[in-house]
Amino acid sequence: MKIITTAQWDEKLWREAEPLYNEAFPDHGRKPIRIIRQMFQRKLCFLHLGIVENTVAVMAITGELPSVRALLIDYIAVRHDCRGQGTGRHFIEELKHWTRRERGLSGILIEAEAGDGPGHRSRRRFWEACGFHLTDYVHEYSWVPERYQAMYVNLSPEGKLADDGRLLFESITDFHKRSYQRT
Repeated sequence: MKIITTAQWDEKLWREAEPLYNEAFPDHGRKPIRIIRQMFQRKLCFLHLGIVENTVAVMAITGELPSVRALLIDYIAVRHDCRGQGTGRHFIEELKHWTRRERGLSGILIEAEAGDGPGHRSRRRFWEACGFHLTDYVHEYSWVPERYQAMYVNLSPEGKLADDGRLLFESITDFHKRSYQRT
């Protein structure tokens, strides 16, 4: 798998990632393109692509959370025909290396849907298989109907993320506010 990461808006790369982004996230669950462009202009995010056989197999939008020295995976999607083959897990391992090596951060966070349906359990199992730990705190946003729990993975013994979901969501919520904030 070839990994491409950019901190600059790149129309060509976005056009390759966008179909996967749109397929994986419903309208109410994804940021509009204008907000994503704005996030790049403000240097709030990165676009990561996992390329297999010259096609985007995985895409992710991430952002740094300076207050907890972690990378937030804001969105991640694996192409349907690449699931169950280790593609997502390999991508996450590469993202862990990049986060440590290139950004010097202590961990990675994600927001996992707190539901108990089979899809929710399956996604949590994926993250646990990638080394992530589920926090107990359940967070409710006023702007989306789903409830979320933070999942985290520590990347270095000297800088550990707290197992405090409420504290982690303070940083995550701040990231989302900065993403939508008008200039």
